[in-house]
Amino acid sequence: MDLILDNPPFILDRDCHYPQLPNDYLIFLARFQKPRTIEKSAYELTQYLEWCERSARDYEKATENDIWDYTATITGGNRTYNGKVDRVCDFYKYAARFGINNPVEALLEPRNLLHRRAEHGRQIRIVSKAALWKFLQGFQVKRDALLAKIFYLTGLRLSELRTLPRTFLDISPSDGVVEYTVTGKGGVRRTLQMGIKQRNEIAEYAKTTTGPFIFSWDGVNPISADTVGKVFRKNATKTGIRVHPHMLRHMYATDRLRALEKEFGGRAGINAALRVLQMELGHKSIETTSIYLHVASQQEASNSLRDYQEQVQKEIECRLKK
Repeated sequence: MDLILDNPPFILDRDCHYPQLPNDYLIFLARFQKPRTIEKSAYELTQYLEWCERSARDYEKATENDIWDYTATITGGNRTYNGKVDRVCDFYKYAARFGINNPVEALLEPRNLLHRRAEHGRQIRIVSKAALWKFLQGFQVKRDALLAKIFYLTGLRLSELRTLPRTFLDISPSDGVVEYTVTGKGGVRRTLQMGIKQRNEIAEYAKTTTGPFIFSWDGVNPISADTVGKVFRKNATKTGIRVHPHMLRHMYATDRLRALEKEFGGRAGINAALRVLQMELGHKSIETTSIYLHVASQQEASNSLRDYQEQVQKEIECRLKK
């Protein structure tokens, strides 16, 4: 299938065996889009239709699984992937006006399809528990080791933990946990829980610092993201294990999901488990949380977050003593 320069520009070759609809879509776009945009849309649509032809699939009867199969063939970074999927989605939104089945009706946002990409193991990366213990043992500075451990125990983002206010220490624990409110990405506010043991570790470290932030480099400003990144990279070079702060959030999410799944009765309770994890991580969409399904750990874990954190804490201490 070839592209030809015409007026309107960049339409699919009318001699191909596909119906007129793809051409009509591009003509529709030409009413308000620039020629370069029409060219990109025509190119991506051509690639998709050719894939349908090679795999003996009818684009008018495409299913959600057909779209997943197609996205698995897309190469390139997230931006490239996003653009390719976006144009296919837009075509189906247009085609739906004419009674054509829309296989991505519930997934019109490309980022949701990117989550599917993660299920194929091309986005989320974690390390084994043995590698994690080795990485944690590599830190020589108490502050850096504490940051890494809290990332893993709570799933906090880098921006959330490095700006943890000193007022956090004023919160009175209840039933062995400290509940505190975090304003995260996109202004999403959520209430988190931290075991008293972890809270006391932070309080002990805070005695060595001053200012409004617990993790501060000058007693006024919070430790910078660059500084945290540098100490993690330095430790990665030392231990030979590449771990970054956000990976520890991923590891928390996968381990925690398994614990919640067990609490809610196994696979039958996975939706409830995902909803709880969504709140704990501060995700706006459940689709974002669901990317952890494929990497959820198989470890045994306790039901409550407090017990879960205490169990992991004991495991870390045991490993670090060896």
